Amino acid sequence: MNLVKVIVLILMSSFVNINNGYRILGIFPSRPRSHHIMFDAICKELANRGHHVDVMTMYPNKNPPKNYNVIANFEKYDESVVNKFNISFAMKIDGIVLRRISEYHGNRICEYLGLPEIQKIVKNPPTNPAYDLVIVESFGANCFIGIGHVLKVPVIMASSTLDLPWLDNALGQPANTAFFPSFFTINIHPMSFFTRLFNTLNYHINLIGYQQLTKAIQNSQMKKYLDDNIPPLEELEKNVVLALVNSFHSLNGIRPITPSIIEVGGLHVNSNFVPLPKVSHKNTKVFITHGGLMGTQEALTYGIPLIGIPLFGDQPANIIYYSKLNMSLHLDINNLTEDTISHALNEILNNPKYKNAAVFQSARFLDRPMSPIDTAIYWTEYAIRNGQNSLRSPVVDMSWWQVNLLDVYLFIIILFLIILFTIIFLFNMAWRIVLSTRKHDKND
Repeated sequence: MNLVKVIVLILMSSFVNINNGYRILGIFPSRPRSHHIMFDAICKELANRGHHVDVMTMYPNKNPPKNYNVIANFEKYDESVVNKFNISFAMKIDGIVLRRISEYHGNRICEYLGLPEIQKIVKNPPTNPAYDLVIVESFGANCFIGIGHVLKVPVIMASSTLDLPWLDNALGQPANTAFFPSFFTINIHPMSFFTRLFNTLNYHINLIGYQQLTKAIQNSQMKKYLDDNIPPLEELEKNVVLALVNSFHSLNGIRPITPSIIEVGGLHVNSNFVPLPKVSHKNTKVFITHGGLMGTQEALTYGIPLIGIPLFGDQPANIIYYSKLNMSLHLDINNLTEDTISHALNEILNNPKYKNAAVFQSARFLDRPMSPIDTAIYWTEYAIRNGQNSLRSPVVDMSWWQVNLLDVYLFIIILFLIILFTIIFLFNMAWRIVLSTRKHDKND
């Protein structure tokens, strides 16, 4: 009899778990394999917790958990870039990062909207059950936000890098360019006046540049493939509930953050995915790396010092962050010699400050109220429960000059000048009266 009760309870528990799960669509079409490490960790954990997850991806999971289904395999339509990069190619694209993100990883990818697998979802969305949420990568192809609009469900974004300027702009996140480095720069606080000037110009030039390179094209693609009456991207972006961002303040620095930016840096490390298992080995003393965010966060998690040889993109900035924390040395790819490598290795291995700093920073990086993956799952479910306007910042509905109080400051300056000129005018009038009175007295 007791065995029957146990079986019934197990069956009831399974039934409740299935029926309480949400149906989620994840869209991750970009080619860089490292980006997908984060996205795959999120989707697998959502599936493990009872949600039904449909995924469109360039890199299908080879051992998917239950409830995890690949409904669009972009491998069939595009070439993987795994093991296709060499140093010379990486150095070439370093000067055109914005254009490459906008066009190659943006406008070109948005043509996927016309693929049969996506058109099937758009024209005949599932109803049993219907989708509750869409997760889209934040990189270059914001056009996929439009799928959430068509399905009439909330959209969240996931960024495997720091939040880029156009994501900040969409969610009303302050740029903080007075002290926070902009878009893959190596600027570190405290900054001089000219560094702050360059940092601010860099931020806005890249934001405007991205908008100019993508806005018209991706709006046109959404109208062509999704809905001829779909609102423009700049309006759809404002409806994004939140973004899961691969950053954390102990590594990337302190800054004011709007509630819709959720920092989950290092999410992939302890999420049943260990791409660099030897980093966690007890005998690992140093990690020589190109400075990719995913690999360096693994080293940070396990307290391993770094020797960084960055090539392009965010890699130089990442190594600068770790160097500032005293757990890394930075080598220039253009000046590598046997002596420079030997010196760096001897310094890391024989000077305990690097290992001590790495262990200390690891403890700071891991000291959170919830693990990164638990944080990501909580806020994903929050977005479903509370809808698209639950974390909407007032900033997204205001003009830039209103946000920066330029009209208020201008009013104060004008008012001050009016008062100043009035005082000067009254003083002159009074002085003239005094002079006139003295002159009249003399004549008398």
